[in-house]
Amino acid sequence: MRRRVHRCRIDPTTSVVGLDLSLRAAAACALPFPWDLDLAKVRMMRTGSSLKLDATPKEHAERNAQIAHDVCVFCVNVRMKHLAVEEYAFSASGARARAIAEMVGVVKHEVLEMFDMGLPPIPPATARKVLLQKLPRADVKEFTYRNVRRLGGPALEWTEDEVDAFVIANTVLMHAGGTAMTFPGE
Repeated sequence: MRRRVHRCRIDPTTSVVGLDLSLRAAAACALPFPWDLDLAKVRMMRTGSSLKLDATPKEHAERNAQIAHDVCVFCVNVRMKHLAVEEYAFSASGARARAIAEMVGVVKHEVLEMFDMGLPPIPPATARKVLLQKLPRADVKEFTYRNVRRLGGPALEWTEDEVDAFVIANTVLMHAGGTAMTFPGE
């Protein structure tokens, strides 16, 4: 499998990056550091792919390597300074949970090798509260997607995975000492 290289416009500032890792639709979001809350300055990247049911172990390993490669190239292109990943609550079947865990492990290894840093997890509920302040008891994911899209502009085009990566990046920004976006959700 040939590795694809993703290129982005590089800002003169460094960035913080939030990751929403999955096998078919992993997303990374970079926010400039510092950030003036201008959504036009947000950078997104998607990677991952579906495999046939009879995919070989090599094909699975190649997909994991490609996702890790794409994440690391994105981080270099946006001059990543801080990085975190959405923490997973594995409700999936055993085989799918194992495949996701393997992929996350490959990404963590590549981040360690390339940037000499760990990849800390951020609980999604914590990140959503940073952005939207108070969350409803039910349909929290839909509430989050709806409110992020209320921001307009490029947010209207983001996939659900990209929205999740944005929410994580916003919290990474706060932890890094930057000004995170926050507003009451409706």
